[in-house]
Amino acid sequence: MKIFLAVVVFLVGFGVIWELKLFQQSRRNPHIFNVSSDVHAGDVISVQGTNFDMTSRVWLRPANSGSAQQLALINRVGTEWMAAQIPETWTGPMVMWVSNSSGVSNSIKLNGAVPLNLDALQLVPGGAFKVLGRNLLMTGYTPSVTVNGQAATINVSASNENMLDVTAPGSIGPSLNAVIMVDNGNGTGPAELDRHIAVAPGSWDRFGLGIGWAAGFTFSGRTITVSTPCNGSQDDSGNIQNSINSAANGGGVVQLPSGTCLLGNSLTMKSNVVLQGAGKDSTILKYQSNYPIYSQGSDLVGLRNFTLVNGGTAVEGLIWKQNTRSFFQNIKIESGVSRQLYLTGNQNFIVTQTDFVQGGSVGGQNPYLFSDCSGFVFSGNTSISVDGSPTFESVHDALIIGNHFTRNAVNQYESVIITTHQFVMDFAYRIAIMGNTFDVLNGPITNVNRNDGETLLTEGGGGKRTENIGTVASATSDTITDANNTINVNPFGTGLPENYGVAIVSGTGAGQSRDVIGYSNQTLQVDHAWDVIPDSTSHYATFVWGLEKALIEGNTLMDNPRGIWLYQAAVRDVDIGGNTITNGGGIFIRSFESQEIKQFDPIYDVHVTDNRISNSDGIWMSYIDVILANQDQFNFGTAATGVEVRNNSLTANARNVKSTTEDYADREGFANLMRSEAPGGQLTNTPMLLGTIFQANQCLNCSTAFVIGTGDYGTVLVNNQPSSSSPNFLEDWKTLGSARAGSISSLIE
Repeated sequence: MKIFLAVVVFLVGFGVIWELKLFQQSRRNPHIFNVSSDVHAGDVISVQGTNFDMTSRVWLRPANSGSAQQLALINRVGTEWMAAQIPETWTGPMVMWVSNSSGVSNSIKLNGAVPLNLDALQLVPGGAFKVLGRNLLMTGYTPSVTVNGQAATINVSASNENMLDVTAPGSIGPSLNAVIMVDNGNGTGPAELDRHIAVAPGSWDRFGLGIGWAAGFTFSGRTITVSTPCNGSQDDSGNIQNSINSAANGGGVVQLPSGTCLLGNSLTMKSNVVLQGAGKDSTILKYQSNYPIYSQGSDLVGLRNFTLVNGGTAVEGLIWKQNTRSFFQNIKIESGVSRQLYLTGNQNFIVTQTDFVQGGSVGGQNPYLFSDCSGFVFSGNTSISVDGSPTFESVHDALIIGNHFTRNAVNQYESVIITTHQFVMDFAYRIAIMGNTFDVLNGPITNVNRNDGETLLTEGGGGKRTENIGTVASATSDTITDANNTINVNPFGTGLPENYGVAIVSGTGAGQSRDVIGYSNQTLQVDHAWDVIPDSTSHYATFVWGLEKALIEGNTLMDNPRGIWLYQAAVRDVDIGGNTITNGGGIFIRSFESQEIKQFDPIYDVHVTDNRISNSDGIWMSYIDVILANQDQFNFGTAATGVEVRNNSLTANARNVKSTTEDYADREGFANLMRSEAPGGQLTNTPMLLGTIFQANQCLNCSTAFVIGTGDYGTVLVNNQPSSSSPNFLEDWKTLGSARAGSISSLIE
């Protein structure tokens, strides 16, 4: 018996030792935290993680089976970053991993489908919807989409790499949590949308909105004709309101006649009511009091086929807030000189074929706010604004497509500057901004002393900051604790934002980012487990993501001072591709660090590809810049990793323009560097800008095509082709003075 017990004790002890050994070995295995998920043959890829020692190799195989091929390693930094190149001859799926002497890492699909969002938060059987993301449609392959396991229909001719035009299966039943799976057909397999979608009963898009949830307007066949003159001679608002009240009892379409309807009082919309005119040019609602149309908390409500025009005395316009399943279709809103329109907090909301015309503003306010809208489609609209900025703050699960935004620059030299942009997207996430035109009326804009003029802008809320920083005291598989810090996880007064994030920016586990789902007793809980648990060496940063899971694709930008600016905001998974910027600045990606105010804004996995930027009027610069503005003597962590700049064409003014007023976008060309704003700045061993890739870019007329410098680690410049008219290909700036290093471990081929 004693011998038996001794054997048992020995075996148990051996098992514990073996498990401990396996655990210790697994901690030495490589782990991938950040790598591109939009890769083509010949691309150089940035791989960031941990335990990339000198025995590490990068492997690629076709899919879950087949022979693996070792990739050529072309650069590395420490044990946390490597660059490898995909063979030019590679075809088909790509699955990548890293090995070292202890084991292998997690596998990553480099060209699998990446669904980021839908254009709606509710589907119906047989209803239309769109899938937005990366690698959705690939040449030679047939994509597929399923809803709760049932096959949807894809209109391939109306789809592209970033968008699938889909019809839901007709047989799906109601559900609150339908699972959406997307497969691009290349062998990498299906990928699940990261949120579940509701399915409601119904069919038939009754107003031609192009969205499935429009099937809810089952009352569309019931029409109530308003009995009112609409001849511009009397107040018609009472008669119209009576018809709205009547239609709400059972639902209906309130039909307005042709002519000019005077609104002496506000119209209050109701659920199950659509207010419809005889046409945008036929029915004119001329309002003479504030809040001419008001809808809040209604369901299945819409406006279509009329013009709403300010009679000249009102300073408050249309209010449309917290509605569900609502729409504007083929209307025109002439707000005159007024305060901003509040069109906020609406869920499953489509605005299409609608014109917004701002004549001026009261107090320099924006023309309109679409803040906090979700399941939001903004398509085929025109917008002309004089003051302020069209604002889409905290919009999510959204598609902004095929619109025309015009800035009327008549006031660019006003005595009191009114900050003016064309599209503000602070804190937006799961959003696609595609095929829009942004231009200027009464230009060009020549006031170089204004600190504004961004065409597409996120700046983390401007003065409404959300950031905090600290050092991990302890952690578990899905938490970190810092008893010395209190974090504000309710920055907007509405509870913990869905897109509240945390990133490990130095020390153990650096490069991992997560969404925060809870906070109590100085402990943050994250949405999924850490790949490597942080420890007391780990610095962390918290924030609301300034822009996350976003596509900025195929837009045309003209004549604004600044182009696409991701400014001083935490950014993750953003594609900026196929845009054309003419006489309108460039692309500016800026991180920021200040330990004094507890702000650190990391930038992860931003891809800038196939953009065409040119300037010929000698006013503004052409540039693509990745910048860290550092206000500390010692850097807190790594500010940017996974930034890839490929296949862009940049044409500078024939005589290069420089500026002292455009932040660090002050010269023409490409840049990747840290700018120190602290006297006596020093370097630590932590990279500031890690592994930025510049591949196959062209710089025409640039006196210096590329500037890199202090704080850069592992910058890769491969196959870039500056024109012969660019006399200087590269400068390596020592931004902390001549005694300090410039860039470190740079590769130029």
